[in-house]
Amino acid sequence: MRFLLLLWMIVSYCTVGISQNGVRIDSLENALLTRTKDSSEKIDLLHEIAKLQFKKAPDMAFSRSKEALDIARRINCITCELASLSLMAKASKQLNNYDEAILLLEEAIALEEEVENDYRIGIAAYDLGKIYRDLGRDSLAISRLMKSREIFMRLGNDENLGIVLRKLGSIHKGKGNFETAVTYYQEALDRSVLLKDSFAIVKTWVHLGNLYQKMTHLDVALNYYMDAKKYYEAKKDQPNIASSYHSLGQNYFYRNSFDEAESYALESLALKKTLGLSNKLGSTQLLLGLIYKEKKQYSLSRTFLDSALNAFTLDRKENIAVVKRSMGDLFLAQKNYSQAIPNYKESLKLFREQKQEPNIRDVLHNLSVVYEKKGNYKEAMKYLTEYKITRDGLDAKHLKALEYANRYTTVKHDLALERSKNETIQKEKELQESDLRHQKLISWLYLCLLFIFSILFFAFRQRSHRKLAEKDLELKQRELEEMLKDVELNYTYARIEGIDEERERIARELHDNLGSMLSTVKLYFNMMGKKVLASKQQDSFKKGNELLDKTCEEVRRISHNMETGVSSFGLKTMLHRLVDYINETKEIEVELHLGDLGEPISTHRETNVYRIVQELVCNAVRHADASKLTISLNRYNGTMNVLIEDDGKGFNPEKVVKKSGMGLSGVKTRVKKLGGTINIDTGKGVGTSISMDLKTS
Repeated sequence: MRFLLLLWMIVSYCTVGISQNGVRIDSLENALLTRTKDSSEKIDLLHEIAKLQFKKAPDMAFSRSKEALDIARRINCITCELASLSLMAKASKQLNNYDEAILLLEEAIALEEEVENDYRIGIAAYDLGKIYRDLGRDSLAISRLMKSREIFMRLGNDENLGIVLRKLGSIHKGKGNFETAVTYYQEALDRSVLLKDSFAIVKTWVHLGNLYQKMTHLDVALNYYMDAKKYYEAKKDQPNIASSYHSLGQNYFYRNSFDEAESYALESLALKKTLGLSNKLGSTQLLLGLIYKEKKQYSLSRTFLDSALNAFTLDRKENIAVVKRSMGDLFLAQKNYSQAIPNYKESLKLFREQKQEPNIRDVLHNLSVVYEKKGNYKEAMKYLTEYKITRDGLDAKHLKALEYANRYTTVKHDLALERSKNETIQKEKELQESDLRHQKLISWLYLCLLFIFSILFFAFRQRSHRKLAEKDLELKQRELEEMLKDVELNYTYARIEGIDEERERIARELHDNLGSMLSTVKLYFNMMGKKVLASKQQDSFKKGNELLDKTCEEVRRISHNMETGVSSFGLKTMLHRLVDYINETKEIEVELHLGDLGEPISTHRETNVYRIVQELVCNAVRHADASKLTISLNRYNGTMNVLIEDDGKGFNPEKVVKKSGMGLSGVKTRVKKLGGTINIDTGKGVGTSISMDLKTS
């Protein structure tokens, strides 16, 4: 009963809205009948009617806008003519008549250039760029958007400039030009921050999250998505909350956390349906299809993929191509190779039309796998060769983009910190100088009234303020020195992390490139095995094939051995290795006590915890003259407690921190980064106990 009542209210509301819209149009039509002569007032009426008809009757909107254009040209009203062209272009786009919309916008730009209206030229160029993007003509889209960017930059219009920059970043992201995309998104974010435009900042966060997710930088992407979700929930922005759930579902899908991905995707789909966002359902239905495929619920997967394909029927070819590729993946998982191949080929054709290099690479690889499974090694070799060429080009772009983004963010952050600190010091200095001048004026007034007594009072005040200013300046200098030390430590840790990343990169190169080459050799062997070989050659062929398999296993073993960091083996394993290594020296006895550490925390946090323990243990071994060292780790209520104790000679913490070395200062910096606290209990000749409480999320 409640459902029927709610349905009746919705229908009534929509009916009233439509009715009111119709009454408004009728009123304007009646007013139009009274305007028998051509005039700007008649043009305004036609424009208002056209605006009301865009959604329900775009053909009528186009007709009314065309009528207004004819009148504008007869009375020589350039501003009216421009408005009519813009409305006609909008109506043409609604009717999917993109070619006509392009011609109308190009005509509008030419007319705007005659009257030198740069702002309107920038808007029209942006609209053209969007249309070319929808048509998949990315080169023309970029050309028009660059013109719009140049105009808004010259006009100092940061709001519209940010919109253009985000669109440019999206196009380059789709083309696989990640370095260029990072540049545009960062510039858009800078403009939004200057404007203090929270909505634009959050929108750019989402774009950056999508970019880093595509670059498989999942932790960075997750941070952007979570920040955006919190903002939209605070604003109760339901459509964008639904989009945030979708993005988080994708992120967890790429992490292989399929239950979390399913939960977010279902929430997104339900909210979109509730809000009536039918044009947004396809992307989430596609995501659910992929999730259920990974969960081996193939029937559900096929249902959602079919729904997504229906939703994308009138959408861009890029979305249809993604669904077709996903269909191919589903059939491949079901070992239905005959149906997988046509779906992959259709998606490959569409991706090539769109010049979507990352997707082209993935489909080529899957086609080589399907043909190998079918025993068609000639086709498998053909697609494998194309895949390797495409992959090598994209890997180079990917690594360059990550390097640029990290360098850009680090340098920009450090400069911003230094600039902010200097500005704060300068403002405080100016305030102090202003205060001193004010006190001087008061003192001189007292001097005139009270003579010698006022002079003595002024001297006392002057001396007091000078000492206070000197103390404040000394304090600020110390803070600046601490800041510089923190920056130096951050750069040092970045270099250390870079070494670990380089080891992992070499391991990937061994696994991907050399492993891929050996797989290619394996294919050739299999092709030879299918052809005519003398029976006396079969034993040699078999031994060669076995030797090739052993070679593949050896390359895989070496690549895995290269991955020696916390990210590969986990915190517990690395701590046991550290303790075993030190105990082998027989210089000191080390005990390790690991309590219930619960679920694993992020790799970044585990690495920092390990570095903290490693630094403190090394300090104890080198300086404490201890015979026994105990390491204890426990976890409770979202906090990890780390306790390190030794029976050595102890030290003075204040003197150690003031030294230029990185030991204890570096530990404190890492603890601060993890949102934790540290307590040092030590003294000369009484040993040392260092306790830390570190947040696990």
